[in-house]
This record gives sequence, C-alpha cells and structure tokens, in this order.
Amino acid sequence: MISAIFNYAYQELEIDKRNPFSKMTIVGEGLDAAKRGTFTEQELHDGYEQSMKSLTGIPLLFSILVDPL
Repeated sequence: MISAIFNYAYQELEIDKRNPFSKMTIVGEGLDAAKRGTFTEQELHDGYEQSMKSLTGIPLLFSILVDPL
C-alpha cells in the first residue's frame, strides 16, 4: 500500500525518483490465505432483504455487490 502511495505522489507531483518501496518483499506473503466459500442464492436474497431495512447506505452497497440477483 505504501508503494502505491509513493507511486501516485511521484506521478502527481512530477517527481523523477525511484520508489524506495518498489522492491520490498514480505516473507511468507500469501501463505496464510484461505479461500472463502460462495454465498447461496438464498443467502444473497436474505442479505438483500435485510439490507433494504437499513436506514444507511448499506442497501446501495449490497446491491452493487450482488448484482444481478
């Protein structure tokens, strides 16, 4: 994430420098990753119905995530 911030700043500010974080590696990166399951159609439908009862922006976000139902 830091690398992306530096890349963006260098580009926007037209700075001609090498990103000090571009070659940084993280030991064991991704080894702890776990696959997540997928939602059933019923779970998506139930989640959508619950989100529509919310008085926040959640219904809009949920609609984007599950489109099309």
